[in-house]
Amino acid sequence: MSKILIVPVGRYANSGAVAQAVAATLPDAAVFNPLADAERAERLLAEGKGDDWLDLLVGEVGALPQQNVVIQGIQPDADNLLLSSQNVELALSFNAAVVFAVSGDHSAESARRVAAAKQTFAGRDVVFAGVVADNPKTAELVKLPYLGSAAKPENTAALAKTGSDRVSPAQFRYNMMQAARKANKRIVLPEGAEPRTVRAAAICHEKGIARCVLLANRHAVHAVAQELGIALPDSLEIIDPESIAEQYVAPMCELRKSKGLTEDQAREQLKDTVVLGTMMMAQNDVDGLVSGAVHTTANTIRPALQLIKTAPNASIVSSVFFMLLPGQTVVYGDCAVNPNPTPEQLAEIAIQSADSAKAFGIEPRVAMISYSTINSGSGP
Repeated sequence: MSKILIVPVGRYANSGAVAQAVAATLPDAAVFNPLADAERAERLLAEGKGDDWLDLLVGEVGALPQQNVVIQGIQPDADNLLLSSQNVELALSFNAAVVFAVSGDHSAESARRVAAAKQTFAGRDVVFAGVVADNPKTAELVKLPYLGSAAKPENTAALAKTGSDRVSPAQFRYNMMQAARKANKRIVLPEGAEPRTVRAAAICHEKGIARCVLLANRHAVHAVAQELGIALPDSLEIIDPESIAEQYVAPMCELRKSKGLTEDQAREQLKDTVVLGTMMMAQNDVDGLVSGAVHTTANTIRPALQLIKTAPNASIVSSVFFMLLPGQTVVYGDCAVNPNPTPEQLAEIAIQSADSAKAFGIEPRVAMISYSTINSGSGP
């Protein structure tokens, strides 16, 4: 699917009319207006939830059956600067090719306005596909393809070939949340009374991302929520660790019998909520575990290595970071677990990282990068 964003340059350029005209010249094309629900846009942006708005738009465009989508850029509006500034975010979220629309016969003045509009995208990896203008000289001055006028677009065939396989942060978030909603997994959060964890659990339930289980004293969780001004949904599960620890003593001893683990030792270790949460996962009482707000990576992973082990086809455990950069999402592996891997382990880490990327809808292209540049990092 190719996406083209019509960016109006100046208040007299009608992005809606230009979008309609350009779409009419493309095969299997639709026009999308991100402000079809202007009240929603204004409300989410005012609440600091711009990412939520962009994620919703990505989902709406993804549901369109057409192969080419022309997105109506937001008109400049001195009375609503917050909305007017969103064209850059729209271009990045959709990985859209940008077409500038400008009105007026004065080519030099129009070119200056287009050049200024281009600067709003400075430092961003955006394709400038052309200019729709009354005077062809405008496009020549800014060194961009001339795509005709608003009344009669031309030379637009190349726009249908501007699709990108990069996954934008908004697309990544949307794909991930849709998959999570469909999976409907029960996820244990061992750091149950930690403020960020409480807030995250409430958000997960509000958006239907997962069924979270907070491992913590109920009064402690509600005290944190009250302090943060968070309304905890009734469906959010809170379990006091002391109320369930004993039921995992025998299973843990069985899993660690080769190490001679005693019941008293198991009870002591289960006081660590990460260990307890890992046992819940080992016994299939939950589907996953999220930790690390206050625990180290080592303290989060170690119980899983001891109690769950690696997959049958894996000889090493590695990690990945999903890096949401402007306009694309990339996967970094392994930055947290293996400080000095062998060549064979590096190869397996690369394969595991590529598999993780594919699982999240990112087509992997693997590159090996250096641990540090000259003396920028220390370590093995």
